[in-house]
Amino acid sequence: MWSQLNALINQDPYMSKHRGQIAERNAAILPYFKHLDLNIKRDLYINTGKYKHTLRLSFDTINLGNFLNRNWGVAKIFSTGFSSGSISFLKYEGLVTDPNAGKPGYSFLYQDLANQIPFVNSYQDNLSIFSRWQGQTGIRYLFN
Repeated sequence: MWSQLNALINQDPYMSKHRGQIAERNAAILPYFKHLDLNIKRDLYINTGKYKHTLRLSFDTINLGNFLNRNWGVAKIFSTGFSSGSISFLKYEGLVTDPNAGKPGYSFLYQDLANQIPFVNSYQDNLSIFSRWQGQTGIRYLFN
């Protein structure tokens, strides 16, 4: 269990630099990522007598980077063992070995308890619609 916990601490930049210390408030933040959107508009004009009619065609791409490369524009979230306000990958079990010896017992939270697969990364990819590219088209008639 110690080697799994040590590997988890070593892979995280904040935890590895502050080993043995109490974590500061708001010190461990999510990694920065870039999100780029694209908007293309084209106006078509039609003159009928004294009136000018406008038809606007538009195309929007949300998260263009993810459209170009599936590894771009992907946000990170805390792994399941981490929550929005605390890190809960190590659980205090009390004095489990010998109450007179005063040694505390701990258990390590696993991604898969049955197979004992440990957490190996502090962050994982956000697989929601926020990290995927989206496209939409639009037609608009402008009254003049």
